[in-house]
Amino acid sequence: MTGRGPTIADFMKERKLHVLCMQETRWTGNKAKELGDGCKLIDGGANNEKRNGIGIILSKDLKDLVTEVNRRNDRIMWVQLSFDEFPVNIFSVYAPQTGSSEEEKEQFWSALQEELEKVDESERRMVGGDMNGHIGNGNDAIRRIHGGNAFGEGKEDGEKTVDLALTFDLVI
Repeated sequence: MTGRGPTIADFMKERKLHVLCMQETRWTGNKAKELGDGCKLIDGGANNEKRNGIGIILSKDLKDLVTEVNRRNDRIMWVQLSFDEFPVNIFSVYAPQTGSSEEEKEQFWSALQEELEKVDESERRMVGGDMNGHIGNGNDAIRRIHGGNAFGEGKEDGEKTVDLALTFDLVI
């Protein structure tokens, strides 16, 4: 990320993005930083080995709507934006890779579920990030949450994403 802020801000402007969830930022500590063109990075930080790390970049139209920033660890963070109609909670997440231990994976999914449960039902939830799992076409329930826009067979790690989406009525 070092020195790439203006490039990312230009990317967001070109593609008319207002929110960009980042993974593997590898920055330690929590920071907020202006990137250019009014975009603001809210960084959740990496672990002590400068691995993982997550962040959320907001456009100039959204950055002043932030009312809360929360960080669970180096893999889960979120910001709350207050719109007139309702608050929106945007989560940036980075699930453990396929080679990670089952314990590490279970800790991640349990922590993410706990954080999502904290969001009041009257508020909106958006989860962006690298879930490190292949979902595939699957059955009708799976097609309902991704609209049939998938291919191939799902993998075991992708099942956690499907379960999360079904539990919280999310769309992939």
